[in-house]
This record gives sequence, C-alpha cells and structure tokens, in this order.
Amino acid sequence: MVKLCHKKSHLETLPHVVSFGVPWSLGEVHENDLNRLQIASASSPGVLSSKPLAYWPDGSIKWSAHSTLDDGTIASDLALELKETTPQDTTAVFSIPEVENVAIETPNLRIEFGNTGDDCVIKNLNDTVYNGRSHLQVIDESANTQVKVDSKVLSVEIESRSHVQVVVLVNGDHVIANNVHMQVPYQLRFYIGLHSDVISAQHTFVYQLPEGYRLKSLGISFDIDLGSSESFNKYIRLGGSEGGVFAEASQNLTGLWKPVPKAISKAQVLGKRLPDIADWDYEWRDLLKYVVHWNDFKLSQLSPYGFELKKRVSEKNSWVKISSGTKSDGTAFVGSTKRGLGIGLKNFWEQYPVGLEVADLDSSLATLTLWLYSPDSEPMDLRPYQNLELPTYEEQLDAMKITYEDWEPGFSDPYGIAKTHEFLIWTPKSTPSKKEFQEFSNTVRATNIIIPEAQHIFKTKVFGDYWAPGPHRAPGFEASGVDCNLEFLFNYYEAQIKENGWYGFWDFGDVMHTYDADRNCWRYDVGGYAWDNSELSTDLWLWLYFLRTQDIRVWDVAKAMTRHTGEVDVYHSGKWKGLGTRHGVQHFGDSCKQLRISNALYRRFFFYLSGGDERTAELMQELTECQNSLTVLDSHRKVRKAPDILPPRHVLVNIGTDFTALASAWFTNYERRSTNWKRSEKLLKGFLKTFEVLDYGFATGTVLMNLDNGEITKPFAPLAPYAISHLSSVFGLTEILCELIISFPNDDLIEVVKREWIRYSLAYNGGEEKQLELYGFSFGDRILRQGHARLISHASVLTNDESLQKEAWNQFFFLADQTEYKGKQWTTEKLDTSETVNRQSSACGWITTNITAQYGIAALALLGRDAYWASQN
Repeated sequence: MVKLCHKKSHLETLPHVVSFGVPWSLGEVHENDLNRLQIASASSPGVLSSKPLAYWPDGSIKWSAHSTLDDGTIASDLALELKETTPQDTTAVFSIPEVENVAIETPNLRIEFGNTGDDCVIKNLNDTVYNGRSHLQVIDESANTQVKVDSKVLSVEIESRSHVQVVVLVNGDHVIANNVHMQVPYQLRFYIGLHSDVISAQHTFVYQLPEGYRLKSLGISFDIDLGSSESFNKYIRLGGSEGGVFAEASQNLTGLWKPVPKAISKAQVLGKRLPDIADWDYEWRDLLKYVVHWNDFKLSQLSPYGFELKKRVSEKNSWVKISSGTKSDGTAFVGSTKRGLGIGLKNFWEQYPVGLEVADLDSSLATLTLWLYSPDSEPMDLRPYQNLELPTYEEQLDAMKITYEDWEPGFSDPYGIAKTHEFLIWTPKSTPSKKEFQEFSNTVRATNIIIPEAQHIFKTKVFGDYWAPGPHRAPGFEASGVDCNLEFLFNYYEAQIKENGWYGFWDFGDVMHTYDADRNCWRYDVGGYAWDNSELSTDLWLWLYFLRTQDIRVWDVAKAMTRHTGEVDVYHSGKWKGLGTRHGVQHFGDSCKQLRISNALYRRFFFYLSGGDERTAELMQELTECQNSLTVLDSHRKVRKAPDILPPRHVLVNIGTDFTALASAWFTNYERRSTNWKRSEKLLKGFLKTFEVLDYGFATGTVLMNLDNGEITKPFAPLAPYAISHLSSVFGLTEILCELIISFPNDDLIEVVKREWIRYSLAYNGGEEKQLELYGFSFGDRILRQGHARLISHASVLTNDESLQKEAWNQFFFLADQTEYKGKQWTTEKLDTSETVNRQSSACGWITTNITAQYGIAALALLGRDAYWASQN
C-alpha cells in the first residue's frame, strides 16, 4: 500500500482530472500489476487509470502514472493498493469514431480535431459548436504595418488514452507569406476527461520571428454559436480579483430609470432565461428598443498589479470603463441560457501582458479570445539590451571582469526559445451563476496535486538516497538549526518574487542572481548578475526541498521555475537547439550557450511527480541527442586551447557540467524506455565503461567523446591532462551519479566511476596534503567549499565510513568562505520607504542565489545522510 497526500490550494472547484506519479522500489511492481491498482477510498472501480512511466534496469516498474477525477470527494489522505482481484478493464470508454479527423466523444461533449482549418471544434449536447484556433499578430518594421497570422494545422494525434482521460496533441504553424516565408510553430494539447465539463489544455509557442518583425499579440480564440437568443439572454462572466465576478448581459435591464419587474431583473442577475417577451408589460416591450446593446468586452492585465475592464457598443463607438482591479483570476465565460464556453489561464496575471476579450456578443456568433500576449501592450521587444561592440575574445573576456557577462556580438538571439501556457476550457450546460463561475475561477487558480508520502518516495530511491523526509534534527548537534535556515531561504525567495514583481511573459518562474546592497535592489541590469537561468542548480534546490517538506508553496515555485528554465532558457530550434543560455539581463542574451542550463536533471522531478507531463517529456526527449550541439558551438572556446582538428564524429566534453547533462538526458530516456532508448543506453554505458582510461578521473577536465557510442579517450595536447573547476560538481553531477550507482549496483561499468568519484570527493575539500596523496597535484584555492561538503557526505555511505559524515558537517560549517553562509544573521531587514521603489521591500544583503542553491542542496544532502546513519545505529 502506498500512502498518498492530496494537497489543494482552493477547496471549492469544479470536477476535473488530476494526474500524478507513484514511484516503486526495484522489483516491487511489474507492468501487468498496474491494472490492479486502486485508490482505497474510491467510491467505484475504474476511477483510476494507470500506465508505466519509467522502468528499473530489471524491467520492473520504477514510476507509474495515474489519473483520477477530483469530484470534490477525494480525501486529503489516500492510499494506493494492489488489489488481488480481477484486473479492471482499462479499455477506453470514450467513443473515438473512425473518421478522417480525430474526434473524441464523452457523455457530455464531442471534440473534433481536423488536419485543416480550426485547431479544434467542440460540440455540447445541444449540438452547439465552438471553433477554437491559435493566432498571432506581428509588426513588420520595414513596412510599419501589422500582419495578422492564423494557424495552420500540420498534424493531430492521440498521445494517450485511458478510461479516465484522452490526451490529444495538435501541431501547427503560424504562417506568414508577406515577402518573407515565416513559420512560427505552436502546439495545443487537450486533456479530455470522461466525466468532466472541464478540459485542461496547454499552448506552446516557439519564437521564430525573423529580424525585422516584432510580436504584437498571441492569442487563442473560440467562436461561440449563440443561436437566436435575445440580447438580454446573452451573458458574459469575467474573473476579477481573488474570486470576484463581473456578470452582465449584452442588454442589461437592471438599474434603469423605469425599473423592470423584479422577476425579470432577478432572472437576469442569475443568468437565467428571462420570461417570454410576449408576456411583458406592453409599455416595457415598446421601450426596450432604447436600451443599449453592448457588443464587445475587454479585460486587460498589462502589469502584475493592475487590470482594467471596459466595454463598447461597436467599433465605431468609444470604450466605456467598467472597473479596474489588481490581479485578475484570468477567467471568462460567454453564452446564453442554453449554451456557452468558459476559458481560464493558469497564472494569468503572473504572465502579463495578458487579456480576455469578447467580440460580437450581440450577434449570433460571438468570439472569446484569451490573449497570451495582449495587443494592448507594446510590441514584444527582444532586441539586445546593450550595444557594446566586442569583436575579439580578448575584449569579451576583459569586459566580463567587470560586468560578469559573457557578451559576444550575434549571440543575443531569441530565435528558438519557447513558452508554454496552461489553460482550462469549460463547457457548462447553461450560463453559470456567480457562485458557479467563482468555482471555475478557483479551478483555474488552484494548485491541485496528489503526491506519494515523502517516506515512500525516499524508500524507493527513485531520486537517489541523498536526501530524506524532514525535519530530521540530530539532538545536541549544530545541524538542528539547518532546517530553520532552509525554511528561511525559501520564504525569503517566495517573498522576493512577490515584492520585486518577478513576473511576465518571458520572466515568470525565474529569480534574480545577486543583490546590490548599495542600491537596495537586485542587480537586474548588471550582466550575469541579473536573471538566474538555473545557475548553480536553483531548480534542484527547490525540488529537493519540496521532496523534504511536501509544501504546496514550494511546489508552485519549483513548477514555475521548471516551466521557465526548460522553455525560455533553452533553444528548441535553430543553430543552438539543445543548448541553454547562461544567466544574464536577458534570458537568451549571454553568449555562453551550454548543456548545463538545458540539463534534463532539472525537469525529471516535475515530470515524474506530475504523472508524466507531456510537454516536459518532449523537452527531455529533445535532449537525448544534445551531444550533437557540441559540434556546433564550443562553450569553452574562449578559455581553453583545443586541437585544431578532431577525429571524425568526435566532440570535446567537459567531464563535469557537460557529462552531467549528457548522463541525465541519456539515463532519463533509458529508464523511460522512450524513443531511441537503446541508443541512449549505448551512449551512457559507452561513456561509463571507458571512464577507466582517464588517469585523473573526475579531475580530468576535458575528454574526447565518440558521438556514435559515447566512448571517451583521455585529452591530448594542447588540452591539459587535468583541470579543477569549482563548477564541475554543482550542476547535478553528485546527484545523477547517486542515481546511476543505485541503478547499476552490480555492474562492472559503474565500479570505476564509483571509485573515481570517491577519490574526487575526498580530495576537493581535503586540503593540499590529501590532494597530493590522491592525485599528485594541488587543487589550489577552491571556492564553493560549503556546497562541496555534500561530496564527502555521499562518500561516507559509499565507503561505509560514518566519520566522513561528521567531517562533512565540519566542512559545511567551517570551510565556508566569506561569500558563503557562515556566521550569518538569518533575518531580513525592513527598508526605509525612501531606500527602495517598493515600500514593502525587505532585504538580506548577504543572500545570493548561487550560494542559496548550493547551501540548500548540500544541507538537504547532509540531513539526508544523517537520517541514513541514524537508521544504521
């Protein structure tokens, strides 16, 4: 039995499907067992769907993915049981007609997906049609004109199907043919539940605008057939702040000088069908023609702190302001008393500039648009933020000494970065009441997750054994305060996100790198000190902290960062596909394009815990051949001497940051048994089995790797035979090695790697005498020693030497330098109102995201190893 925790930020929501992942120990569950899994508290069989997500090397299930319907009756504490009964029938009970286009039928809906025309067509039980499509608008700067671009469907496929949910993927292009051929790819995913009126969806947009074009708007629109309903029976709902509801009709009959009968006004306020007009008082029927018909409505959220509502009669008339507010829920509904469609964007105001717009409400065919990038905003400007001309590597390296930015002309290029939005579609049978619409808004805004109990995840070792559920405090030991420090750091960053407004289309999910204590602000405009871009594994810190705490607030921050760093900070098309961009003022601006940023390790946690998020799976799949990007760009080209000619089909690989990313991508693809997983296995094992050729193991620096089989050879002149970097171990190397050692415990290919890892772990913080003993040379003055304390902590388990764990805590507390967290006052300072732009700001000037991430990961690892040794005694 597996204990599950159901965590939900909003209690009153509409019934909708929730997906989650469950890990299993080696050999515990096999694929033919999955159909016998049931949630113990389920009211009826068939409420749960199950499928494999990843496998252990022996073929047993490592992760399973599940979906169930949250109808408001799911308890906060659940249990997943393997029933010794006849396996439940998992044949999809959806109807999928054999027609040219893909069509899905549920008891409530029919959704059609065509290879041409609209992205999707939704029909309700009344056979009302809602046509949906993606579209964008661009500015042609050369002609100073706006060009509207509609979508072109390229393919439609059913990605997965079960008796709970069907997932449909639509691939398309936004195509422009205006003197230049331009294709801007997009994807739409639809998650269709059998017994739910709520469809979850994702929209992914890849930025491929050529130079000279700027994005003006990006939206998703649905045409809504209102039939022959009278204007006073056509309704709109818009989500205000924190559950607030704007509710009106095209022709409002309340508040007039001559009041309408109470039965009429009450019905309209509730969104009900008004009494037949033939039954109205004759005077009222005669005067009705003078009451205005409102045709268009708009909600614009152009900043994270304010939205505006307005409406108008027609394009020839002015807009009338309705109201304004702070943070809109990002939801809308358009319909009549018999039909209608709702839409809502998750994290609406956080991803500004966004909007919702209703056009032609007073007609028989209204259009509801969700603006992912609002046309009311300035056109998107992704030009380089600065104009330095630095043509030589010498000048670029010189400039980096003061700006901490690796700037190179032509490299500040957004072509190929991406953005994914999550939204919900709602198909109620009639216009919802304010309370019902509020429940829809709650559903959109809610975090709703089912998570296996932390102790179960830890027991299975699917994320290694280097962490442990918390809090674990060793009695009488200084480590007892570390959990409090970890809580302080998370709370501080959560507050900084809110106070500094780290939101926006491209920015939401990221945090800043370093604080400027003189200006009392983060260094948003200073080269590499601005946006963090996963520097020193911020994502990893957050996910490990979530595993320890299972705090839903941590989930929200970690998920947003995973979405951001996997999409925006990585190239998905173009010449740098597969590479990520180093931290900087613009997410794509730095010329250091590296695998350490696109690292699949940072995506694994969300992928598995979410039950196999399909977009995240795609991002990891993209990286299975990321080694080919090393043939295009040498990320170390400015700081190392490389051979003029390499053997055919060979590349230079950094033994620290590059290998971490390669191993993470290959290992994840291998355990998922995804496309070309045999090749990933070959590459991974080829690299590991030839590790023995390296005289200096993990201190080697750079090696030569065969692209066909992953096998490596030692460096040759002019490459140095060894090189020590403080960065080698801090982008997930420690963590992926822990997983590899657990997955291949009796495999000869891992023994050399394990031995060399122990050698490096003992040496890095071991001092010159130990380094000379183990390697024959000194590592010199090293930084990030506090973060590296986790290496010897892991070595304590690998060597079965508990004294190394005590030494690890000694290194953690006493080897830290002035830049690390040693002897700090773990408090914030409230700033005077004149000291900062934000009157509410609080500061902690010694905090940097680099050290926060490394302190957090190391602390969590050492606490985890404490738990291990406590269990041994």
